[in-house]
Amino acid sequence: MTKGESNRKNAIRSTGPKTPEGKAIVSGNALKHGAYSQAVIVKGEDPAAIATLRAEMLESLRPVGLLEEVLVDRLSALFWRLQRAGRAEREGLMLNNSSSSDPDRMASAFHAIATPGIGECMERLQRYEGQLERSFFRVLHELERIQARRKGEAVIPPVVADVSIHGVGSGG
Repeated sequence: MTKGESNRKNAIRSTGPKTPEGKAIVSGNALKHGAYSQAVIVKGEDPAAIATLRAEMLESLRPVGLLEEVLVDRLSALFWRLQRAGRAEREGLMLNNSSSSDPDRMASAFHAIATPGIGECMERLQRYEGQLERSFFRVLHELERIQARRKGEAVIPPVVADVSIHGVGSGG
């Protein structure tokens, strides 16, 4: 039996949580830091702040039609998550450096990043931040292309670079 077949067989037997309380508990199993939360707002965040951010994005980007509005909503959510990742990084470093004076804070931050566990967490957080940033600009550029097309302006196709990095061995 292959691993996939085994997983499907086990999934059939799995019944999952039955009670509303159990379902509520497992619904947050994948939420570690909120960077990829399906809900834009996570516990402890202000819903009014995301509403203000969305309103400012709508004012700034002036979408016309459903598609443009959806893209602005997506931009708002991505921007919110980027801010969350930045806060998480700052708070993580501050927790590890709370006793440091300002001159020692940078050295302590580098020490915290190099500490096993903390360094991995910071590295993962930076990867998430990079993915969110790339997604943000991809959506922004698509919105700009759609708006330019709607206005009858020349639309520049997206530029995609296929980059491969190969190690160079001694045999060359």
